[in-house]
Amino acid sequence: MSWLLPVLGVWTIIAPWVISGQPATTRTVWNNVVTGAVIAVFGLAAMATALLQQRKQQLVHGTGGK
Repeated sequence: MSWLLPVLGVWTIIAPWVISGQPATTRTVWNNVVTGAVIAVFGLAAMATALLQQRKQQLVHGTGGK
């Protein structure tokens, strides 16, 4: 499920242009871009941590051979 955070971050960045309604102000756009970037970066870090943990477990249990 760690793949969901980067997707959420990208959605947060593009949402002001995708969702119709009140026009997005410069402040709103910058808020979404910064917030989305932070979510995406933390999400990518979570994905990397999950992958490293999975590889570590495979090596310990002997199922990660090349």
